[in-house]
Amino acid sequence: MSHDAYLLPAPDHAALRGHLEALMRAQVHAAQAQRETRRAGEAATDALCLDMLEIADMLASQVSFLEAQPAEGPWPRLARNLARTRNKLLGSLGRRGLVIVPIAVGEPPDYRVCVAVERREVDGGAGELVAAVLRDGYLIADRVLRPAEVAIQVPGHRPPAEA
Repeated sequence: MSHDAYLLPAPDHAALRGHLEALMRAQVHAAQAQRETRRAGEAATDALCLDMLEIADMLASQVSFLEAQPAEGPWPRLARNLARTRNKLLGSLGRRGLVIVPIAVGEPPDYRVCVAVERREVDGGAGELVAAVLRDGYLIADRVLRPAEVAIQVPGHRPPAEA
């Protein structure tokens, strides 16, 4: 069989080329639509998780308040129940991929996942270090949903004492 049997006449070649180009354009549009749909889904998930984290933060605040109340009366039981509710909420979010940003106190801050909201000057020191985690941050999939809020310690320079 010769290769001439596979040659297309010019009009058929042009039509085939047009069909292939249309298929390629359709494939590009489908991929773009999939990306946009995925991004919209991620944005909706992120917004819902942020709302749930705000509720978890409010529960934690209420637990702290109740734990500071006198030990007699309904306060300790109410604090335990609110803490369980908060843990259940965070557990549910965790099963959907939400994880706490790992921040190590005493280590240099990773500003990709945290934000310094407080600076504490200390004598000496080798540079910026995380002094405390003030508010947990969270990741979902490979994205920072909410950066951790940290206090950092920075080397301070005190003037020498006058004699």
